[in-house]
Amino acid sequence: MTKSAFAAVLDGVQKPVTALLKNVGFKRRGRAYNRAVRDGLVHAVSFQMGQFPIGEYVIPGIRESFYGRFTVNLGVMLPAVLKLETERDPPSFVPEYHCQIRQRLGTLVYNEDVWWDLDHQADRTAHVILELLDQHGIPFLDQFEDHSSVVTYLERLAAFLPTTKAAQLLWERLFVFRSEIETALQRSSIRQRRRPPRRLTRVSRDT
Repeated sequence: MTKSAFAAVLDGVQKPVTALLKNVGFKRRGRAYNRAVRDGLVHAVSFQMGQFPIGEYVIPGIRESFYGRFTVNLGVMLPAVLKLETERDPPSFVPEYHCQIRQRLGTLVYNEDVWWDLDHQADRTAHVILELLDQHGIPFLDQFEDHSSVVTYLERLAAFLPTTKAAQLLWERLFVFRSEIETALQRSSIRQRRRPPRRLTRVSRDT
């Protein structure tokens, strides 16, 4: 298939998924979807097509080609952390790669990176993605309803890490991330308290 043919197949896969995501509050922009929740958090879902391999890119068993396949990304953008790290406000529509919490749908469900084929079985593939999003992807995002729930998630995740050196390093990173959230929230609260009251302008109306 050509690139445009693969894109057309993915359009067909996305169509029923769009209906599902709109029913739970998501808005679409191209291959991406956003949903705003409390504290300014944004849930993101995106469809990613595999890139065309160039030169010696493909090394079987080490670096595979995902051309003609796609994957589904999930993410949660934390505005307080983004502001702390970049000193910028979040964009009006958040790309998944700007999220602080990121997960692949296949990894979430199967514990491995999964790329689905863009072939003639588009209807069957769409049904699979719908089911995985409905039963796993959306519930994963639903647990992040505000900054407090993110901290709770990090604490719970750290509690179940195995006692290995790699796990210890991950735990330390989770601890730092939790501290970043708490620091960002504190700074946000201070800025709000310092913000001068808004002046009301009285407008006279001719009778």
